[in-house]
Amino acid sequence: MRNSPLNRALPALTLVALTVSGCSSSDGGKDTPAGATASQVCGGFAKDPAVGSALVAVVGEDRLLDDRSEAETTVRALRSSDGKLTLKELGSGSPFCVLKNADDGEQALRIEFREAVTIDGTRDTATFSYFSTGEMSLSSDRFAKLQFNCVMKSPTKKVIVTASLSREGNTATVTAASLPVRQVTVLNAAARKMSTALGCTNDTKLVTGVPAAYGRG
Repeated sequence: MRNSPLNRALPALTLVALTVSGCSSSDGGKDTPAGATASQVCGGFAKDPAVGSALVAVVGEDRLLDDRSEAETTVRALRSSDGKLTLKELGSGSPFCVLKNADDGEQALRIEFREAVTIDGTRDTATFSYFSTGEMSLSSDRFAKLQFNCVMKSPTKKVIVTASLSREGNTATVTAASLPVRQVTVLNAAARKMSTALGCTNDTKLVTGVPAAYGRG
C-alpha cells in the first residue's frame, strides 16, 4: 500500500497502543507487577473475557509488555491504501500489536495488518484449521490469518484487509491442538478493533467472541 499525506483525524475510537515499562515499582513496600494485563494491551482490543483468556493461553503469561506496536501508523497505512501493491508490500504488514512477556522480556506475539488485492482462496487442511469469520480465516499452532472487506466512508474506498498473527516461543499454556481457535479468537478481536478504527460501513462478517471452526487441519 502506498502512503500519502493525510490530514484527516482518526475516528474517536482511535487505536492507541498502551506502552508500559518493563520495570516493576514499589509502592508502600509492595511491588507493582511489571507490564499490563491482557485486557489492557494494544488499546484494549482483548478486553472481552473470552478474548483476554485466549490471549493469556496463547502467550502463556498474564502480564505483558508492549514492544514498539504501531497501531496509529497501521490505521493510517490502511486508510492510504490504493489497491496497488509492490512486491515488498505483498509480504509485509504494519505492526498493530507486538507483545513480549513481562517476566523475561521475550517476544510473545505479533499482530500485523496490510492491504490485499484478492481474497486468499487456497486451502491446506493438512496444516491449518479454518474458521467462519471475515471473508476467510485460518490458523495453525503458531500462525493465524484472516481477511475482511472494509468500505470506508472517509476516504471513500473499498479495501481488502489482511490480518496476521505470529506466536513466538513455547510458552503457551494449552495444547497445540487447542491453539488454532484461541489464536484466531485473538486475531478476530484485533480485526474488529481495526474495522471500527477504519470506520467500515459494510458488514465485515467479523463475528463477536469465538469464531466457529468449519475445517480441521
